[in-house]
Amino acid sequence: MKRTILLVLCIAACRSQSSSTTGTTGSSGSAAVANLPGAAGPRQAVERFLGAAKAGDIQELGIAWGTSKGPARESMERTELDKRVTVMAGCYDVEKHRIVDDMPGEGGKRVLRVEMTKAGVTKTPRFTTVKGPSDRWYVEDADFAAITAFCKR
Repeated sequence: MKRTILLVLCIAACRSQSSSTTGTTGSSGSAAVANLPGAAGPRQAVERFLGAAKAGDIQELGIAWGTSKGPARESMERTELDKRVTVMAGCYDVEKHRIVDDMPGEGGKRVLRVEMTKAGVTKTPRFTTVKGPSDRWYVEDADFAAITAFCKR
């Protein structure tokens, strides 16, 4: 019950803050400012995911990562979700990244190759994004096998 009340208060505070602010934000901030899960498009979904990893924000990762049914936080058991996003935060916290290309995937998905650099090592994993409820996009698969060298031990 306390968790629910805290969540409602946080949502209310975020909504009042976002409605009182005007202006343009960068590509990674626009989805977060809207306080909606996912992102407006595939590129924004990847930017939101990587921004959350860089910040170590596991709550944000839980709403950037998902499936066609919506964010992972709404479909996974909380303990399992926390474990997975904690690992992702450590592995996808890179020094720099750039989206190399964006191509169609199966079933309306989009696949983006992202060049990522950490400690002088560069990898180019494929991020698969998918459209979910309310036309929001989620990172469905972040090609974990391609970046295991980046994971904190």
